[in-house]
Amino acid sequence: MRNTIPLWLDIFIVVAAFAVVAARAMLMRSASARWFTVLVACFAVADLIKMGVVNDALVSMTDARAVRVAAQLFTIAAALVAAAAVRDARTAWAGRSVRRTRRIILRAFAVWLATSTVLICLDVAAGDRAQPIEAASSGWSIAYFVVYAGAIVLGDGYALAHVILALRSHNRNERPPAAIIATGIGIFVTTGLNSLSLLWYAIAHAMGAIGTVERLQRDSNGNVFAYFTLGMTAIALVGLVNWSARQRPTDSDLASALRGLPILWQQLADQVPSVRLDPAIPLDRDEATVRMITECIDALVLLGGKGDGASENHTATTPVEVLRLARRVDPMTDHRTDVLDREVSGYPGRS
Repeated sequence: MRNTIPLWLDIFIVVAAFAVVAARAMLMRSASARWFTVLVACFAVADLIKMGVVNDALVSMTDARAVRVAAQLFTIAAALVAAAAVRDARTAWAGRSVRRTRRIILRAFAVWLATSTVLICLDVAAGDRAQPIEAASSGWSIAYFVVYAGAIVLGDGYALAHVILALRSHNRNERPPAAIIATGIGIFVTTGLNSLSLLWYAIAHAMGAIGTVERLQRDSNGNVFAYFTLGMTAIALVGLVNWSARQRPTDSDLASALRGLPILWQQLADQVPSVRLDPAIPLDRDEATVRMITECIDALVLLGGKGDGASENHTATTPVEVLRLARRVDPMTDHRTDVLDREVSGYPGRS
């Protein structure tokens, strides 16, 4: 629904959201930061469509139903981005590759495209474009909001469930940041429960049982979304400020290597699975780091001995060499997995 908050506040929220998104996109290059930036961008676009003056202009060019659907499609996109971000983060320590992240992005986009197509078809099938979909056709309206609420609840629920699991299973110093916890809960409450309330309104309208609570919920939908977008923008801005405060003129080579080590290890373990040994007992972070370095050395030695040009150089593989390669695939730099492929392919003796 259209926002009815004061115009100055409406404009401020939209401008602030896009300004923070632009700043984060230019400055923050890590995978987790980019996911969160895209998430805020989805909310910013949806709120722009709901913004009073913009909404009125769009309605004058098309119709209110089409504009409402457009805003809801970006709300669904936000839920799917949240789920995809959690899915990508689950593999971060095991080693994130460009191909794996691309698969996650493509799957999320495919789900969004399929859901969007279904919603547009249901909206068109309801007919009577002069009326809200609930008034145009009760049957099509319920079907529409079943799909709409289902997509959002599944995406938000997946993200929230994994945030809760991380809180239960991780050590205190490895738990998700408070901002991520607040975002997971906030997205589920604001968009997940809100989408269910719209389904409730559609069912109540079909039964002729529209009361004060249902009308209040539907009429305040846009305003609640605007305020939540403001909250998301504030979290994103705090993250940007904290990131800026942590920056140093030069990054530590060791820190860079430790960020890239899981990626290097994953790539080498995929090429030489025999080097990967499951530990008999759970390993802490330091033990896991030592294990990954050792397995990387084993993999490089095996890869170096496969070609006819193998020499004694491959037996001199050291942790220093492994850390050098790991720095090349540090996800906080512009070097990613394709650089690793070139490095390993040129390793002594590699055929």
